[in-house]
Amino acid sequence: MAVEGNGKVYVSEGKGIRIQKFTSTGTFLLKWGSIGSGDGQFNFQSNGGGLAVDGSGNVFVADKGNNRIQKFSNGGTFLLKWGTQGYGDGQFQGLNGVAVDGSGNVYVADEGNERMQKFTGTGTFLTKWGGFGSGDGEFSHIWDVAVDASRNVFVSDISLHRIQKFKGASIPGLISDVQNLTQLNGGEQNSLIRSLNGASAAAERSNVTAACNELHAFENKVAALVQSGRLDSATGSALNNSAQTVEASLGCP
Repeated sequence: MAVEGNGKVYVSEGKGIRIQKFTSTGTFLLKWGSIGSGDGQFNFQSNGGGLAVDGSGNVFVADKGNNRIQKFSNGGTFLLKWGTQGYGDGQFQGLNGVAVDGSGNVYVADEGNERMQKFTGTGTFLTKWGGFGSGDGEFSHIWDVAVDASRNVFVSDISLHRIQKFKGASIPGLISDVQNLTQLNGGEQNSLIRSLNGASAAAERSNVTAACNELHAFENKVAALVQSGRLDSATGSALNNSAQTVEASLGCP
């Protein structure tokens, strides 16, 4: 189940193999979906698929049996999909929970691979973490995920009976995101990472002004890559929104 910013409620039906939309008081509005592997079809298996709604009202559905995420408008129109079965970046082994942060980034609980994966709202892979185990940052049966306003990520593990909390937007997280951007070449990645390393070093010296300047330089570089067509706009916005969250935490002007 997920709730849109205007209070509309979305419910995924495991047996009915569909999404239903209601008002906040339970009045039925619309439905979509059927069993299958085509666009707008689902294979939820025994449970309904995980649901999340972004700030624009787009609906993300974890289509477990088809090992993919599907994205719809708030009227149920199919927009796009990503994912296949496997172990690589952007692949899944039975996904469960899905969540969206304030920048539109999508977080997916990849059950069979016991890991979290993070994407832009258009399906570009950003980063991953986890692995099988019972230590900190590991999962034994990953299940659901939620993200708060500070982009902290909360992940439930039904086998270990626990919730783990992972830090939200950070300079190390941004560096990891940049390193995973396969659409950029090494020189472009290194240029972005130099600004982030500069910001990190300045912050460690408590030189907030220098750290903020480096983060602003990072944003300008990202904007230039988007303008030149080297980076898609959704990925650029996600990176710069995360950078601005870090800037806010430092007290940048």
